Amino acid sequence: MDKNERESCIGSSIRGVDNTAQSTLKGHCIAGLDWFEFTLWDFSVSAIMEQLLRLSPEQFQKSQGSYHGYCTKYTLGADGMITIWADGGVQQGVHVIITGRGCAYLQEVMPFLDLLMALSSLCVQVTRLDLALDDKTGNWYTVAQLVDHARSMEIISQWRGCDVSMGYSLTSGENDKAVIYIGSTRSDMFLRVYDKRLEQNARGVHLAGLPEQWTRWEFCLRNEKAQAVMWKLQQGSSLNQLFADLLSESMRIVKADKQQVNRSRWKVRPKWLRFVPAVAQADGCSA
Repeated sequence: MDKNERESCIGSSIRGVDNTAQSTLKGHCIAGLDWFEFTLWDFSVSAIMEQLLRLSPEQFQKSQGSYHGYCTKYTLGADGMITIWADGGVQQGVHVIITGRGCAYLQEVMPFLDLLMALSSLCVQVTRLDLALDDKTGNWYTVAQLVDHARSMEIISQWRGCDVSMGYSLTSGENDKAVIYIGSTRSDMFLRVYDKRLEQNARGVHLAGLPEQWTRWEFCLRNEKAQAVMWKLQQGSSLNQLFADLLSESMRIVKADKQQVNRSRWKVRPKWLRFVPAVAQADGCSA
């Protein structure tokens, strides 16, 4: 595979998170990176900018701040798409935060895999990595459906509970936010599912220009969980396969059986059995 083919392949898997036209055309669930955060030692700020991120230091705004012992920050973009924290303690190194918008921005500069592979040979600690899945097909689950399954005790999971956040406009009375958090947001791994249409509309995007149904799934991974996923990406795993693996390892949706007290014996719903393989197969490209 030559460079252009590889960039096309990587672009379809990573940029798919923010590419409405592409995922609508394919009719699949498209996975991508939505947050990447790491710490490097023995690497200068300018080297990180130029060698790893392939960006010019002039693109960053330097300022003073405070973040876990760091006192100097370098910011790219008004909304902080990429932030580099430096001048901390002797043992702290340099901390890099790349948001979802930052991931999409970097993908326009280089294949994201190049950054992951460069990090594989360095002294690095990954502290957060988010995988996102955009379902614009209308074939699978909405937030309301997941809430119904949770209330019916039909979500069997390694996590013990979930939280639901609903928002309503005081001027129109319409629902403007729908989110379900499965697992504790303080843990090293949790799942967040929300109505992306409502989220986009709250930002001023007209619903008429969005897919009729758009559900965003996000795995937030920290520390060892994040490090493990980065290693799998470096080994060539696809983003969609990784997302499917996390789904199958962390939860399943079953059909309640009043005749069976033991919930672990409730049968998995056919829809869930179709959903996970569909997620894995939606993207044939490696990260």
